[in-house]
Amino acid sequence: MADGQIDIESMAPHPTQTYHTKSYDRIDPAKSTFEGKAKTVLITAGATGVGFETSKAFAQTGVERIIIVSRRAEPQQKAKAILEADFPGLSVECVQASVTDYPKITQILKDAGDINVLVMSHAIAHDVSVPSRDMPIEQLQDCYATNVIASAHLTQQYLQQPMPAAGTKTIVHISTAATHIVIPQQSGYGPSKMAFSRMLGSYFAAEQNVEKDGVRMFSFHPGAFYTEAAASLGIPENAMEWEDIKMPAHFAVWLASREADFLHGRFLWAHWDVDDMMATFPERIAKEPEFLKFGIHA
Repeated sequence: MADGQIDIESMAPHPTQTYHTKSYDRIDPAKSTFEGKAKTVLITAGATGVGFETSKAFAQTGVERIIIVSRRAEPQQKAKAILEADFPGLSVECVQASVTDYPKITQILKDAGDINVLVMSHAIAHDVSVPSRDMPIEQLQDCYATNVIASAHLTQQYLQQPMPAAGTKTIVHISTAATHIVIPQQSGYGPSKMAFSRMLGSYFAAEQNVEKDGVRMFSFHPGAFYTEAAASLGIPENAMEWEDIKMPAHFAVWLASREADFLHGRFLWAHWDVDDMMATFPERIAKEPEFLKFGIHA
């Protein structure tokens, strides 16, 4: 770690013995217990960055259809061309829309038919070079409109749709460590992502039973990657040691498998070893129901 770089790993406790910064064999989508055959995955912001890597990861499982919802047509068409060329038999549908266009999002969900997995990869941040006291209030409003209200609306609409034939629905929310770590000058992005992560885990998830209702929900920190979006926010390329962007995509597929049922409603890190979690977390969750949920736990 070079002088002046942000070391996120050292800023938070790790509840597993093994901590990954790259994808590993156990979460390889090609070996996943998630059965993609005849399934549909809808991914917001699925044409670029972590969203596109997640699209590729689910394509590796043999899903029948991927629906990408994002704002820009050019990246969508590029993503569609790559995915359909690399995975014959996969149908990629691209819908140009903002998640804050609530009527359009509602219609997209109604028109889509069965959606087995909803991956929320969308997010908006603000200029991290500006201190909190000088951040334009419009940027703060944009963070909450997209990261909280639009995410809640999308969740509501998905839950209101008929249950897919496979009998389960899964929501995977790609969040951020900034929900619970103070990262300088992210006073709009981190708290807004925390607000929805808490809403999903402590409210939406608490009202759904995995066995009875067939609904599963997760939020997770994906890692740190130098993407086009990061550059556009003024983050210097040498700000930290960047990680493997495939890791969160593969972790999202693992969460969509039934192996992750015991983590319903929890906030996780893609870095945590899945076998370590399976070995130790169920007992701890039974003893500490609020483990990996937001709040003050005395």
